[in-house]
Formats: sequence, structure tokens, C-alpha cells
Amino acid sequence: MFTSIIIDDESKARTNLRNLLNSYFEEVEILHDYASPKQAIEDLQGNLKVDCIFLDIEMPEMSGIKISRKMQST
Repeated sequence: MFTSIIIDDESKARTNLRNLLNSYFEEVEILHDYASPKQAIEDLQGNLKVDCIFLDIEMPEMSGIKISRKMQST
């Protein structure tokens, strides 16, 4: 079992990805899905520990690339 989160500004995309992961990968535990990249970053810099992040690249608030770079620098 490994833990993961989903970060995507589109609700339908988060739901679809969650459903796909639950259908095909029993070993993936989705702890949370986020519409707000800023909230996800706050949680990840706090107590939330995950093995994998499913990350949308194009979001209006902050791009997935920026999120990835921000997480690498922490």
C-alpha cells in the first residue's frame, strides 16, 4: 500500500482520477484530493506525508510545475 493525493482544480477530473485509481490499483490509498494547490502545499509542508502526488499541470492558481519545484526545494 502506498499513500497519495490528487491536486487538480477541476472537480470532475479529481473524481475521475480517484475512480480510476480505486478501480485498477488496490494498493493506492488516496488520502485527500485538493482543488487548491496552496492548501495541498501547506498540508505537505505540515504533517501530511505521501508516497505519490497526482498533479494537474495547468491550473489557474499555480501551475503543477511550480508546485513540483516548490516541493523539491523544501
